[in-house]
This record gives sequence, C-alpha cells and structure tokens, in this order.
Amino acid sequence: MTKLKPDYVASQRRWKDTRPPERLIAHYELERRLADRLRAASRDERYRLCAEVHSELFNGLPDHPQKPLSARAPTGSRNRSGPSSLSTGARATRGRRSKRFGRRSGEPAVADQRIGPK
Repeated sequence: MTKLKPDYVASQRRWKDTRPPERLIAHYELERRLADRLRAASRDERYRLCAEVHSELFNGLPDHPQKPLSARAPTGSRNRSGPSSLSTGARATRGRRSKRFGRRSGEPAVADQRIGPK
C-alpha cells in the first residue's frame, strides 16, 4: 500500500492542490505504472509510447492539476471555469508572471525560435 509523505499537506498548500489523499495516491500509482512501461520499452518504442502514456495519464486522472479547470472533475469549489474562478492572488500571480516574460496579462505566449546565426 502506498503512503503519502508526512509533510504532504504542506506541499499541497504550496501548490494549491485540493485533492483528497486517495486521489493523490491514485495519481502517484498511475504515474509509477506508466513510468515502468516507458522504462521497459526499447528506445524506438519509447518515442511512440510517450504520447500514448501522456494521454493515458490525463484520461486516467479526471482531476489532474495540469488539466484546465473546465475539463477537470469537480472537487469542492474548483468546478468553475474561466478567469472569474481565479482567486485575486492567483490573478495577481498570473499578471506578475506575464510581466516577467515581457507580455501583458491575457496575451498568448509567442515562441521565438532562431536557428543558425543571426
């Protein structure tokens, strides 16, 4: 049986994760099984398997924290979607993060790839 670390509550608070302990354990066990599949695959298989494992992770965990709020299974008060569901602190953090990367809040990120000399 999988156990959580004694300080998992502090980590949950830090990452604003509201999932119950049994969902955290389910997430951990699924990731371990998928990682085992990747490790057991040959180098050539691993490339193909990576996308499959990734989609299995997100499809297997309806409450995965990296899924958009609108696509997640409702857990407590996190079942709202859109910018209004963000707390004031989360909106402020998003704004600071956008400024740090040189763009206004709400603007899409633009990938800048340069290949070769300027």
